[in-house]
Amino acid sequence: VDELEAVGDERLTFENEISMVIRKSEYVDGRTLAIRANKAARDIKRELVEKLRNPEQRVVVEIIVDES
Repeated sequence: VDELEAVGDERLTFENEISMVIRKSEYVDGRTLAIRANKAARDIKRELVEKLRNPEQRVVVEIIVDES
């Protein structure tokens, strides 16, 4: 398990049907799911990265919208 925090933006369009990107920057394109994340790909736990190298590995992503 690993966690990160990011925020939404009024410019998000969710146009891409194949990929989603969570960005540390404020750049937005059709793949952007969230911006200003507190982690980059290199910050993801290495044990998870190793597991993700297996093309048969099932991945579950949970997105929680905090409305506070």
